[in-house]
Amino acid sequence: MKTFLGLLLLSVLLISGSSLECDTCMAQANDCTGKKQPCSSGQDRCLDALTVFTMDAPSPSKITSRVKSCFTKIECEKLKPGSSVNFGMVGAVLKNIECSRAPVISGSFFLALSSFLFLKLLW
Repeated sequence: MKTFLGLLLLSVLLISGSSLECDTCMAQANDCTGKKQPCSSGQDRCLDALTVFTMDAPSPSKITSRVKSCFTKIECEKLKPGSSVNFGMVGAVLKNIECSRAPVISGSFFLALSSFLFLKLLW
C-alpha cells in the first residue's frame, strides 16, 4: 500500500510539475537569440517565423524580422509560408515558419523523485 501511494504521488508531481519551454526573442534580422521561457497553459508549440516587411513610401525598403515564441497548435496551423498581409503602404510576407512541439522541462522530474524518496523515509 505504501508503494502504491508513493507511486501515485510521484505520478501526480510529474504531471503537475512538468511544463513546456521555448526560445523567445524578436529581432529585425534573419535570426535572433533569447532565453528559454516556460510556455503558458495550452501553448504546446514553439514558433520560429521569418517575415519580410516591405514599405513603399517615402522610398521602397525591406525589413526582415525573426520571432521565436510559444504558440498553440491551432495558431500554428493558421500560418502558412508565403502568406501575405497588406497594411496600406506596408506589406508583410511570411517567408519561413516552423512550429515544433515544445520540449518538456526536465527539472520537475528531480522534484518528484526527491518527494518520492522523502515519502519512503517517512514510511
